[in-house]
Amino acid sequence: MSAESDEQSPDRLRSAITGEWNAMACYEILMNQTMNERERQQIAEIRRDEMHHFQVFSSLYSQLTGETFRPQLTPNLSEYVS
Repeated sequence: MSAESDEQSPDRLRSAITGEWNAMACYEILMNQTMNERERQQIAEIRRDEMHHFQVFSSLYSQLTGETFRPQLTPNLSEYVS
């Protein structure tokens, strides 16, 4: 792996962590909007997968940098999440 790739790894992990964080929020919004219990369960399962990805990427980031990254919701999502 090149030095340039090593330097880009934290940036890429921050981007992945933020993407997973926003995906979890989006699926939570969908879960709260659906009236169908079967659909709510399916969305919850997908959200659990995103949560697992978030945890894996966050762990990798911490191992690589020794820091914790706190993602922010994108502005268009933050207005829907309480």
